[in-house]
Amino acid sequence: MKRIFRHETWILIAALIAFFTNLGATRLWDEDESFFAATAAEMHQRGEWTVPYFNGELFSHKPPFMYWMMLVGYELFGDSEFAVRFWSAIFGTATALLTYYLGRRLFNAEVGLWAGLAMTSSLMFDVVARAATADSFLVFFSALSLYAFVVGSQQRNLAVWSGDDTETPADGPHPLLPSTWWTFAAMYAVMGLAVLVKGPIGVLLPTATIGLFLLCTSPGKPLSESSSWISKLGAALAIFHPRLFFKTIWQMKPLTAIAMVTLVAGPWFLAVSMQTGGTFVLEFLGIHNFGRFMNSMDGHSGPIFYYLPVIMIGFFPWSIFALQTLRDTAQRIGNRDHWRIPCLFLACWASVFIGFFSLASTKLPNYTLTAYPALALLTAVFLHRWIHQTATVPVGWIRSALGTFTAIGVLLVVVCPVLGLWRVEGVPLLTTVGVSTAVSEQLPLAGLILGIGPLIGGIAAMMLAKRGRPQQAVASIAMASVVFVTCVLAVVAVRADRHQTSAEIADTIKFLDRQGEVPVAQYKYFRPSLIYYTRRPVAPCKTPKDIRDFFASSEHAVMITTAKKHESIKELLPSDVVILEQRPQFPKQGTVLLLGKQPQRLAGRNRTTY
Repeated sequence: MKRIFRHETWILIAALIAFFTNLGATRLWDEDESFFAATAAEMHQRGEWTVPYFNGELFSHKPPFMYWMMLVGYELFGDSEFAVRFWSAIFGTATALLTYYLGRRLFNAEVGLWAGLAMTSSLMFDVVARAATADSFLVFFSALSLYAFVVGSQQRNLAVWSGDDTETPADGPHPLLPSTWWTFAAMYAVMGLAVLVKGPIGVLLPTATIGLFLLCTSPGKPLSESSSWISKLGAALAIFHPRLFFKTIWQMKPLTAIAMVTLVAGPWFLAVSMQTGGTFVLEFLGIHNFGRFMNSMDGHSGPIFYYLPVIMIGFFPWSIFALQTLRDTAQRIGNRDHWRIPCLFLACWASVFIGFFSLASTKLPNYTLTAYPALALLTAVFLHRWIHQTATVPVGWIRSALGTFTAIGVLLVVVCPVLGLWRVEGVPLLTTVGVSTAVSEQLPLAGLILGIGPLIGGIAAMMLAKRGRPQQAVASIAMASVVFVTCVLAVVAVRADRHQTSAEIADTIKFLDRQGEVPVAQYKYFRPSLIYYTRRPVAPCKTPKDIRDFFASSEHAVMITTAKKHESIKELLPSDVVILEQRPQFPKQGTVLLLGKQPQRLAGRNRTTY
């Protein structure tokens, strides 16, 4: 028990540092954070817990669970960035601990520890664990439903999971199915919560993972070592025979799945359908689920291999062991290792989630985060082999991984300052390609801050590995990883936040709006954060007529646009409309303008800020 408590403490400390340091220190980042936080803020203003609204209109992008958590955050901590991010960090911490407990069940406590630490210090998961988005909740509930399956399956047949008995009978129920109906009910109830987070994928992908795993562990025709490759291929494809496929589906109790998901998620979907005349459900399922799978939306497309580089970046620093982990996993599954079944389960988990979103037309980096617990556990299994069976791991593979980590530290320390300081005819190099001057100014120090962890941690790990101390080398990587992600998200991000403009523009609007008479519009400069910080609708002006009508509607009307767009509409503006405030655009090069008629009380206020 002391060892378990020690492991839990290390994971909690890492999560506390990585997820909670300066959690509310930055303003909301466009676009996702601002979209969802503004929706929760509008629901809070309305006293609404059922129908999501954004900018005064129905917002059908996501179900309510994320908004509910933000509303609870508002009640606990008041109206702040910390309030809307707090529960993401809590669920991120819970996911790291859940990964540890799953590692203990499937392998041992040490594997669980390394996997839990990997979850607290992988770049993309840290981003969502600190963000006002739905992803942290979805990862947790997806992992929890699969954890429930493992618990139920091991209660029925622990021997198969531990590698003592990998033979399964051809007749009767699959020996790796959960032992009781209550386990199925709990598993599908958790998936119902995932549906309340992000829709049908909350039940579709976990059940597909379990189904694929059961098919892969179904009994097949015995083959000898001398069997032809055609025979082996036929045996592999036999698991997808329609009879076995539908038998497996039925054994997974689909009626229980429908009943429990309906019981958990159904009441809200029914309520929101009744209040919106079915519009929310039609838009949510038709546009934001089926539509996103079949068609690329908002320019978020990519090739089928899109997620390979995305995961290498998102799972960094632990992705430095990606090739070694892939090789180790394939060997364990192919050689009927005593951890074969757990590794196969995790491989099915990662394959289903990554494969599904690779086939989808709309692609975003955060879509495959639900596979990260599986990737963390498989990586931890490889690290366990390196620590305890060092002779079986090629030295070159370890050197390449640790060398990559160190080299990235060197690149950050050296290349970032060079890019930031390099001038072309007196102009910063990055500015010439459309990047804000503020980015160039921040880059040298940012590179030094970000590179120090990988550089020192990588050198220490290489020295420890060379001295035959792999466990300490892995610990060095873990500590450096926590330092790296904390520097990215809690130090460098705070410095970059100074250059965000929406909150300052909103402050000016609030200064003008002492009587609540200021309507706000934007012309080709839509930022969801404007809605969050102004706490009022921001009307879009799309045509010259829209612009004329807007300024004619009120003496106090103000419009947000950019200097470039302002040049194209100057002739359309009333003669008394002036630039009330201007701020540098970030992170792109440009200037954001606030246009309106000069009020007397703004006369002494500084209207230009750089």
